[in-house]
Amino acid sequence: MKVQNGWSCSVLFLLYMTHVALTQKFDVIGPSTDIFALLGEDVTLPATLSPPLNVQGFEVRWVRNDFYSVILLYQNFQIRNEYQMQTYKGRTALFPEELVSGNVSLRLQDVRISDGGLYRCLVASGLWNDEAHITLNVEVVGTQPSISISTAEDQQTRLECSSEKWSSRPEVTWRDMNGVDMTSQSTLTVQRDDEGLLRVRSIIPIKREFNVFSCLMRSNTTRPAYQSKMGVYVFSPNISGWSVVFWLLIGLCVTATVLLILKWRGMTDKKATYKTKAVDILPVWNLRKEIEMAQHPALALKFSKVINGFSHEDLLKITEYYKPQLAYVMNFDISSVLQLLVTKRILNNDEAKGVKVKEESEGTPGVESFIDEVMKKDKAVLVSLWEALAEEFVRCPSPNVKGILDEVTEWGPDLLKEIQASAQSPPLEPHIKDTHETHRVTVSESTRPLDDQHPSGDSLTNVVGLETQYTELMVIKQDIKDELVKAGKTQERLEEEGAIKNCERVWTEQLFKRRPQSKTPPKIIVVSGVAGTGKTTMVQKIMSDWARGTQYQRFVFVFLFKFRELNLLDNEPQMSLTALIERHYKHLTRDKLMEILQKPESLLFILDGLEEYKRKLNFTDSQLCSDPDIEVPVHILVTSLVSQTLLKGCSVLITSRPPALGSLDLERVDGFVEVVGFFPEQRLMYFKKFFGDADVGTKGFQCLESNAILYSMCFNPSYCWIICSALKSHLMTPEEECGAAPSTVTEIFVMFLHNILTNHRQEDKDQRRVLISLGKMAYYGVDNKTHVFNEKQEMSTFGLQPVLSSSFLSGFLHRQSTQEHTTYTFYQFTLQEFMAACSFYFDPSGGVEELLKKRDSCKGGRFEIVTRFLAGLAWCPVLKTVEGILGEFEGTDHTADTGVGEAES
Repeated sequence: MKVQNGWSCSVLFLLYMTHVALTQKFDVIGPSTDIFALLGEDVTLPATLSPPLNVQGFEVRWVRNDFYSVILLYQNFQIRNEYQMQTYKGRTALFPEELVSGNVSLRLQDVRISDGGLYRCLVASGLWNDEAHITLNVEVVGTQPSISISTAEDQQTRLECSSEKWSSRPEVTWRDMNGVDMTSQSTLTVQRDDEGLLRVRSIIPIKREFNVFSCLMRSNTTRPAYQSKMGVYVFSPNISGWSVVFWLLIGLCVTATVLLILKWRGMTDKKATYKTKAVDILPVWNLRKEIEMAQHPALALKFSKVINGFSHEDLLKITEYYKPQLAYVMNFDISSVLQLLVTKRILNNDEAKGVKVKEESEGTPGVESFIDEVMKKDKAVLVSLWEALAEEFVRCPSPNVKGILDEVTEWGPDLLKEIQASAQSPPLEPHIKDTHETHRVTVSESTRPLDDQHPSGDSLTNVVGLETQYTELMVIKQDIKDELVKAGKTQERLEEEGAIKNCERVWTEQLFKRRPQSKTPPKIIVVSGVAGTGKTTMVQKIMSDWARGTQYQRFVFVFLFKFRELNLLDNEPQMSLTALIERHYKHLTRDKLMEILQKPESLLFILDGLEEYKRKLNFTDSQLCSDPDIEVPVHILVTSLVSQTLLKGCSVLITSRPPALGSLDLERVDGFVEVVGFFPEQRLMYFKKFFGDADVGTKGFQCLESNAILYSMCFNPSYCWIICSALKSHLMTPEEECGAAPSTVTEIFVMFLHNILTNHRQEDKDQRRVLISLGKMAYYGVDNKTHVFNEKQEMSTFGLQPVLSSSFLSGFLHRQSTQEHTTYTFYQFTLQEFMAACSFYFDPSGGVEELLKKRDSCKGGRFEIVTRFLAGLAWCPVLKTVEGILGEFEGTDHTADTGVGEAES
């Protein structure tokens, strides 16, 4: 009976398909432009039915010139290979899973020269048939250009760049070592060989002086970025015999063009007899970039094959994962990407202009919005966006784009698995899961003080969560051996034109990301950055994201230790790792910890603020430990975790200012990045978030942009916060009452102080006494290199204990508590230096002359900023507004005279 029912169903299905085939009309739609393919690559000849009918019961016939030159025949629900032309055997296919939606496109593999020409796609169903015509142009990239030197009849020295086997005439570009385009001086001849391919020769006259020439040949098809070849020639007349031999040897290494350039740079240090001007490194770098560009097509071509291989659903997930990075790289030159999409007919001109306008007004979020719109369309449009990005990369190489292309290409089909693995928590035993959830809650509560701070003392400030208030910091990959980075001078490099685009940005959530060529993720990551760039805030964001379950979910437990707190353990000479964790995380008992530590690969230790650690780190093997339950000095626990002798397989993140990097064994570090604060777009974004009103934030930012000194300081997030806090009352006051905007650093800090005093005028009647004590403690800290003030020591010594709970004091100091200690730090060290300078105005007995003597005798410049603030206060008219609240400062004239003298000197 079941068999009979099965036959009945089959008959009914065939009758239904026959009915549809006999009655339904349709059109076969092909592309509006020619299809281009490189020799040897795979290509799709697109064709679809309109309306999108199920063609499984139709006949689909792909042919060349006539009906019987069959490339592929689909008939009676199967491919009929017996009718196929021999030259196409094993190289053609349809998309079986997409036949139900009317997709009859042909996939052609390993494209040959003979494949170029007209293709016809004929679809028939009973009484109705239609066809589409598609032209395939096969592009053949010529051989590597070879450059030779010769002398014309008029004794003119010239270079000849020649290449053969081009299917179409290439565009030839000549450049010298300074990047100057010399193409206009060249002549081009083209000849066709017996195969119908082109032999290209370009000749250019040159002067008899040292130079380096490049000859780039690039195809003129609609995909020029995919097809280019370059030759390089070093011309060195009148040089000594050893130099001739030297250059001949280099000439043998034709393929090692980058090495050749580097060798040429070394020639400037040798005593050759030729005459030449000094050559800057930048032009050579540009030439090397052009050479690299000629090598990128292979990556772009391989990437195109991989991206086309993903299903639409998978490609949407991949695009969502990379969306922040895609928006960031596209934002550098959105116009070029849009132009490519217009060329591909994905966008029309009006749509492209709309996207450009939105990008100009919103920045990267506007680009993300555009990507969202593309993701709502079909797969072909999304693939075109990715391919446009790859083409743009070949035209204008960028390490950020290369990183994305490399990952997608090298991971291939496994990319989604890697993305999902990085976002999922490993399976946990029920009792460990309970401990894990308790730890999440504890960590979440520890990040809440950062969310709830009201540093400015402004009662109108809304409480905004860290996840919404946080502005993404710029973190870039660095060379751990770069002396400029170790000296903390990266910002100088970033000020050079084009430097930002060539920085490889690293997103915070990707610090421990596994690379395609690595079997395991990196274990030891060092995050460097000068003071105030946001390292600690970044750490707090990592902790918050982990606790909320949005990032770093492959780690079951995350432990944060601050080096400044480890300093307080000096009175306990030895401690085990389990005891140290128990001390900071009371909910974790020793028994639970011993089980947790059995799986170190699921643990992340964050050690924040290496520059504040007073102990010297010793990485000698004999000084390391391997047992988490053995008591050793705390600094040995640190070095053992980094060295992976203790809890091998665990992950460690260390933050540090550049000067302290020397205390680390950098050979043990897997990844090194630098927090460089805010780029211009992040500065504007920070202003908008701070003020909670995009218009007010934009107004404040524009006010700042006109002041070069203050604007340049805003790469530093902590200065951004100080400046925004100071500007807030100015921007909220009617124009006729607010006066001029602050224009100096001192005025910004005075306005910051004035705002706190104004907001707490009613709360604390003894503000002057508190400020005197605070200023003296600040000066004590500068004098003694102290930035952390203990509640029972310095806070008590300077008489601040009675006001510890005052929100007025919280306008200056950040409170941190552990089970044993409560400490206070100024929100920014420059704020501490400013308050130290103010102490000499608040209390004339401070002794300005003594400060100046210390400044002159101190070689480290410890008192430099304090004395500059002292001079700035002498000229600062805004200081009168502070006196209006606190009363006139006694002895101000003497202090001001000293400050004026200091300013004049």
